Amino acid sequence: MDIHVVQPYEIQMTIKDVTKEFRNLKNEIIGGEKNQRSLQKQLKVTEWDDLWILVEDGYYLIQMVVKDKDEREITITENLMFNSIIDDSLFTIVS
Repeated sequence: MDIHVVQPYEIQMTIKDVTKEFRNLKNEIIGGEKNQRSLQKQLKVTEWDDLWILVEDGYYLIQMVVKDKDEREITITENLMFNSIIDDSLFTIVS
């Protein structure tokens, strides 16, 4: 089996406000490293939003698609885990 390593070139992000769903199911959500990938399924998220307005104390799922230089999607295997922080300088706070 050949392994072809491709450097990421682009990350496309979509977002979904799941505040209502998360608060309704908060005590029923199964956590832990093995179940992190199923949070989207547990909250029954099937559509993603185009609107990027985030409200303080809200809960959001962020979906990321990694692509190579030729715009082909890079397959992310199930054994990969991401722990990321989004720089707050990318946001404008409106009060």
